[in-house]
Amino acid sequence: MKSKLTWIFLVFAVGWLLIIQPPLPPRIGQIDFPAYWSASYLLAHGENFGDPGRLFQAEKTLTTWPEDYPMLTWNPPWLLTMLIPYTWVSFDRATWWWLLTNITLIFISAVVLWQMSAANERTRRLALFAPLVAFAYSPTLATLIAGQVNVIVLAGLTGFLFFSTKRQHGRAGIALALTLVKIHLVYITIPLLLLRALREHRWRMLAGFFGTLAVLSSVVFVLRPTFLFEYNATVSGGGLLDYMTPTAGGILALLFGWNGFKLMGLVILPLGLWIGWRASSVQVSMLVDATLLASVITAPFCWSYDFVILLVPLIPIIVSLVKEELTQADASMIGAILLCADAVMFYQRVTTPGEEYFFWVPWLITGLFVWVRIRRGQMKYA
Repeated sequence: MKSKLTWIFLVFAVGWLLIIQPPLPPRIGQIDFPAYWSASYLLAHGENFGDPGRLFQAEKTLTTWPEDYPMLTWNPPWLLTMLIPYTWVSFDRATWWWLLTNITLIFISAVVLWQMSAANERTRRLALFAPLVAFAYSPTLATLIAGQVNVIVLAGLTGFLFFSTKRQHGRAGIALALTLVKIHLVYITIPLLLLRALREHRWRMLAGFFGTLAVLSSVVFVLRPTFLFEYNATVSGGGLLDYMTPTAGGILALLFGWNGFKLMGLVILPLGLWIGWRASSVQVSMLVDATLLASVITAPFCWSYDFVILLVPLIPIIVSLVKEELTQADASMIGAILLCADAVMFYQRVTTPGEEYFFWVPWLITGLFVWVRIRRGQMKYA
């Protein structure tokens, strides 16, 4: 009876949240979302979502886009398939729904990541603090304010890890396919996981992954049969490499004046696949953490709010501080570093307009990731 009442309460709560449309502060959830919503709206009506002129018209007449130029979306078209339901309502209501969606996905992802990293019941009970950690993380708030779609990548990676531990490989493949809405952020992780699935004959995972892509792409094809040519034209003429981004390639391009550094992934990817193929005994969770950090650092482009996906390796680091796998001195030091780093990110977010000033964030998390791994090994064999 208690369980039924809980579900009834949840249904009414969700319904109430969807129906209400509270006034939000200006631009909250509406910085990047107009481009995603407008492109999805055009696709839903069978129009060319890559046409800058038509996209600009939709953004100016149907959304709150304030600029005098169109904001293009270079994400793979299957993202637009996922967002089509949000075009069935007005843009203002869709913004509210997308904000709720992002908050929910971040909340669930944080709790699941914490529980998967917990070694005992006491640590698992502390999973209630995981959402506090996630929402106190500066890139999370930046993502919510922007109305970004990178939370889908976070949820996809979390779902993949969760279903993999449950040996539900078909569902793991479906979750993994969701990460391709921002494929450049997982450009090492995805090929390596697919190669491992092939090597271990995990056919259900591969079927789930490619089946999901096929379904999403089929919807785009039915609505806009010429989308491949139009999407290729959009990406080819978008000048993505011209933007200053907080990646290794972006910093090198800034220092030496050559955008070719941003394509370092052409060298990093085969090297990463070779290393990952040889390290066949490495746990899937560690493989995801390591390759995700490498992907973000060496991506051709990404933004500082995309660092929200680094909650995947970051939350296990924080869990290690409370499950007594490190010395008290190490745990205190890492905790202090994380608090100071988050404070610096908030300060930079307020005072610094340039994305390049956030380049240090994934490097710091990588350093802490390696430090925790080394110290845990030393504690284990001490």
